[in-house]
Order: sequence, then structure tokens, then C-alpha cells
Amino acid sequence: RTEHADGSFLDHLVFCHDYAARHYPDHSPNVALLHSVLGTATNYFPMEAEKMPKLMELLTDFEALHVQVFPSILRLFYAGDFLAELEENAHR
Repeated sequence: RTEHADGSFLDHLVFCHDYAARHYPDHSPNVALLHSVLGTATNYFPMEAEKMPKLMELLTDFEALHVQVFPSILRLFYAGDFLAELEENAHR
């Protein structure tokens, strides 16, 4: 069982879904619900890779893109220089 700062891993995901549904009504809360399904910063991978095609069938292209990039973006934030590099290149 994986714990999260605000309860269990599932508690965290449900909170994210509900928060997104309430505060971002123009966007699907599916992304917030599934944001960690393909990996976390601690190299925990809740879903087996073989299930990826089925997941993609259940999501829109927009949702799938955001669910897929979350683990990589999270790792970039932890890498250290990512935010500074973004700020340096904001003019682009």
C-alpha cells in the first residue's frame, strides 16, 4: 500500500479528481484522477504497461497526452534546474 501526504494513494487521486471537477469545469477531471497511473517520482508504476492500449481507448487524445507526460514532468521538477531553465526561456 502506498501512502500519500493527504491519506492513501487512492485518497489523493480522488481528491485531485474532485478538486479538478470543481475548479476546472471546462476540463476533464480524468487527468487529475489518473495523473500518477503511469508512474510517480518514486519510480512506483501503478499500472502495468500491457494495459496501456486499453487505457488509451478510454481517454480522449487530450487526456491521454496529459496522463502520459505527468511522470516525466514530475521528474523534471525534481531534477533541479527545470524551473530556472523555463524562466530563462520564457521569452521564446
